[in-house]
Amino acid sequence: MGLVNATVRIVHISSTLMWMGLSFSDTLFLIPAQKAAREKGVEVTKELYYPKGMLRAYPLVGIVSAVTGVLLYATGSRKHFSPQGNVVLGIGAVAGAAAFLHGLPLHQAYDDHDFTAKIVAQNPTPDNVVMLDASLDQLQRSAWISHALMILASLGMASARYL
Repeated sequence: MGLVNATVRIVHISSTLMWMGLSFSDTLFLIPAQKAAREKGVEVTKELYYPKGMLRAYPLVGIVSAVTGVLLYATGSRKHFSPQGNVVLGIGAVAGAAAFLHGLPLHQAYDDHDFTAKIVAQNPTPDNVVMLDASLDQLQRSAWISHALMILASLGMASARYL
């Protein structure tokens, strides 16, 4: 059981780091670059998200992280922590679940943004460009909420062993 538990733990940590890395790179680099490049940025971003599978990577690593986290908890990982550590672990788990659930509707937001980008590409009026900027701002605000939850989850889960 030790080897299986260690493997599940490594997969959980790795998938969580991938999930956070995808999310932070999107929010800190890709969305601001797309916003700066206007309509041309839309085309580049669509190439990343759709044919290259970036949008499929988000739920994949999120699901792997969530499922392995539940498996670790269910197989007794909580027995290794003090009562205070379990409280902090629980807070981290709730924050991780909230980040996962918050990210589920984000795919619809990306689709809505893609629709808005197509309108702007066909008719780049100032009003439509403002609508594109508003769509990007909404994506970025939503992503920052997920970031805050992921950071809280990581801090809670990582610090549980030291309490």
